[in-house]
Amino acid sequence: MSGRSLVPARHRSRAVALGMCVALPLGCSLLAPPDSDFIGGSKTGGSAGSGASAGVGVAAGGNTGANAGMGSSMAGQLMSDGGVGLGGAGEEDTGGNHPGKPVPVGTPTGNWAAGAGLKTRFAADVDPAKTHQEYPRPRLTRHVWATLNGLWDYAITSPGTLPAFTDAKLLVPFPLESQLSGVQGALIKAEDLLWYHRKFSLPAAWRTQRVLLHLGAVDWDSGVLVNGTEVASHQGGYDGFSADITEQLAAADEQDIAIRVTDPADSGTQPRGKQARVSTAATFTSVSGIWQSVWIEPVPALSIEDAGFDGDPVTGVVMVTPQLSGAAKGTTLRAIVLDNGAEVARAEGKDGAAFEVTVPSPKPWDPDSPFLYDVTLELEQAGVLVDTADSYVGLRKVALGVDAGVTKVLLNDAPFVGVGVLAQGYWPDGLYTPPTDAALKADLMLVKSMGFNTIRVHQKLESERFYYWADQLGLIVWQDVPAGINTTDAARTTFSDELAAMVNARKAHPSLAVWSLFTADLGLKGADVPKLVDSVKALTKTQLVIGASGVGDDGSGDIRDRPDSGAVTSPVPDKRAVALGQYGSFVRAIQGHTYGGTGAAAQPAVDTDRYVGLARRARGLAVRPGLSTSIYRQLTDVEGELDGLVTYDRAINKVVAKSVSDANTIATTAIVPLIQASEFEVKPEYLKDAQIFWYTTTAPAATFIDSAFNDTAWTAAPAGIGDTADAGARTRTKLAFNEIWLRTTFTLDKKPTGRLIVRAMYDEDTQVFVNGMLATDLYGYTTKYGDYTGSELAAQALVKGTNTIAVHTLNTNGGRYSDVGLWITSDDPVNRVEDAPPATAPGLAYSDYDLALTALPADIALGNIARATGTATSVGTYAPALVVDNARALRWHGYVEVLQEGIYTFFVDTDDGARLKIGTQTVAESTRNDGTNVTKRSGSIALALGKHELTIDYFANDDKGANVFNVGWSGPGIGQQSIPAANLSH
Repeated sequence: MSGRSLVPARHRSRAVALGMCVALPLGCSLLAPPDSDFIGGSKTGGSAGSGASAGVGVAAGGNTGANAGMGSSMAGQLMSDGGVGLGGAGEEDTGGNHPGKPVPVGTPTGNWAAGAGLKTRFAADVDPAKTHQEYPRPRLTRHVWATLNGLWDYAITSPGTLPAFTDAKLLVPFPLESQLSGVQGALIKAEDLLWYHRKFSLPAAWRTQRVLLHLGAVDWDSGVLVNGTEVASHQGGYDGFSADITEQLAAADEQDIAIRVTDPADSGTQPRGKQARVSTAATFTSVSGIWQSVWIEPVPALSIEDAGFDGDPVTGVVMVTPQLSGAAKGTTLRAIVLDNGAEVARAEGKDGAAFEVTVPSPKPWDPDSPFLYDVTLELEQAGVLVDTADSYVGLRKVALGVDAGVTKVLLNDAPFVGVGVLAQGYWPDGLYTPPTDAALKADLMLVKSMGFNTIRVHQKLESERFYYWADQLGLIVWQDVPAGINTTDAARTTFSDELAAMVNARKAHPSLAVWSLFTADLGLKGADVPKLVDSVKALTKTQLVIGASGVGDDGSGDIRDRPDSGAVTSPVPDKRAVALGQYGSFVRAIQGHTYGGTGAAAQPAVDTDRYVGLARRARGLAVRPGLSTSIYRQLTDVEGELDGLVTYDRAINKVVAKSVSDANTIATTAIVPLIQASEFEVKPEYLKDAQIFWYTTTAPAATFIDSAFNDTAWTAAPAGIGDTADAGARTRTKLAFNEIWLRTTFTLDKKPTGRLIVRAMYDEDTQVFVNGMLATDLYGYTTKYGDYTGSELAAQALVKGTNTIAVHTLNTNGGRYSDVGLWITSDDPVNRVEDAPPATAPGLAYSDYDLALTALPADIALGNIARATGTATSVGTYAPALVVDNARALRWHGYVEVLQEGIYTFFVDTDDGARLKIGTQTVAESTRNDGTNVTKRSGSIALALGKHELTIDYFANDDKGANVFNVGWSGPGIGQQSIPAANLSH
């Protein structure tokens, strides 16, 4: 082919002309290239959608003016020929630097209907005649262009077989497997060919220009024919590609385009993220074929192909790095910087070389103030303006620096605390492709409304529109690189090539601040992580790089990222900044809004409280030990993953957005760790993060609780310590003991004030002392880490400088375990005296439910009707009497009165499951047992003088013997006993 090739260099050897042949579908074959290596895999079939869509052409119009065939805007003013050829159809409302509306080139019609299944509200706005009409590349816009989105013919063939197109239609840019494609088919095997075909009318005025074809993303191996001649081939499911199709255009107005795709999905080695032909709990539906916009545009033979901007927020100096198509010698490229339409700076460079333009009184870009300067680019040759394009730049700098002795991420030279949420980028109706641009923007606006300043794009590279909206709205983006396979030389080459293409395609966005090459161990085996880190850093100076998040971390990169599902903990800072790349994750399936159709009612109050507690702890880690970013998992449900803050269809917020926003910002105080319990994953690479305790199993003097006690003869060991088999344990020192005493120290730079929280897992009875003062006395044992209110005396004993924790754990039966940490909050205690009714009756009110449960829900009364109610007058072993019953739940509710302020320990003793709450705080909880063994659980809480709301839930769901359930307490002047009836009312 003559003319220029815009195919990336690594693909250019395959972008060759095959010679003219009869236009598809009549007899020109574009089959899988001989170097393809596709194996295995198949998917079950589906049927095409039905229904009619009489698509109509997009109306032309808008601005008019004279044009001599330049096809460009002069000094930012749109020139058109009356809306027929070069002219756009007015201005776009929502994106870019006001690119024109797409020029009409014909709108294919045919039968189309979205497939069945869960959908977002945006699916109703999908119109085959007007699908994704916004300009796809807002970072470099033109006023004259045409979209090829819409209905295409499609066919699926085996290798060596020509397509025979019928009336079947597929709606581009939605992937084949999606509902919105109209096909919703899991139809292609690894070796199959997926074909696309349509015709378009070339505007007459474009004949004096070069015509470029752009494809935003096609998964995975694709080839493009125009009027029967191959113009481009490409491997890569996430980076776009372009081709100059001028020489292949027919003399007639009507042009023919066909695209061939093969996609091995998870049977191949190529980067594919979490796609799988058969989805699992950790993978999702695969995506095949075109999944981003397809468009064409006319440009001069000498034109602006791209431009990079690197702006300094302090000096205002912007480095402009142009990329021109055509001979650059003798050219001048001018950059005109605009602030709300007013010119503030201009500069120019010669012969395609990089140059600087300085913006006076620079306005930095950051999430709180995402200011963007518009940039008009003008290309001249011999004093004649030959091309213009529009762009934008945000002045921001991301780097590492030291703050208070800790390496942190700096944004614009100031410490930046990222409060983020992870997003998978999946949609129930469009899979990888949002139904509309408005849907994409709505997701990011939701993220902002919840008080997040960071979003982690997980295992997917998004479209240019995503990063444009992040630039506009003010969100820092962590970009995970989609995983592939790195176990062979060929696979490593593919991964390295596609990684470079992805970085080059998105690095210019000010929102994108971090590249994460590997998350968990996905694609990690066989990869040379330090080499890949260096390769990315050679491509971009404006982003930080994470080599491997979590277990594969080898010390390379700028950030040490340790995901920690469920817990909220921080790595120990080192020469890199540290981050908690994933935390949280609690499951809530909402009936009518889940991928599989199951679920229950939303419980926003309960789930909001759970999120708020986790988020405030994550914010506290920024104070100690200096966490730079924490990212909650995750924004939305995705197929079988039901741990989103929002349902998969974006219809139900599971949490209250305002409360979440408050928890993510200074509207609420953080909960700060004084010393972390060692509850993160047990991996050799995390050993240095574990808290070191000194221990003995020989009874020491009673003064072992004091700071001055000499423990140098004791044994040093990382926590947790014990030999329990409970899944919640993080045993780093395996030790059998009947009784153990432990000590450790930590240093504070100032005396803290506030309430003390003891974070602990213990087996069995455990006392915790702070600087000689009892913080909490815990009875029984736990199978997971929990929070226990520390005493005010222990909180007051904290000092600036060195502080000592002393622990005593007594074990009489079963497994052993001991590990503690301390947190502090400035909140008032939540368990103050409740506003009890003026007059109350003795005992507790009870409700008896006929329920078959496997675990206690957050609220058994929600949506359930009691089969019996009454008053429990016996408060040792509670009435009503517990008989053998394989489907039963009970709730007791009322008030417990304390006559002396202090720390109270409540316990439940049961062979099934139970939960005891004071106010909204769970104090003691027992998970379901096997119906024959008794399980004791306890917890401590600080209570003020007076009556406090008490709720006790219990369930049985077995037929293995009589049910056992006892409740008791201990406190100031009270030994362990049943709660006296005189202290209970309702």
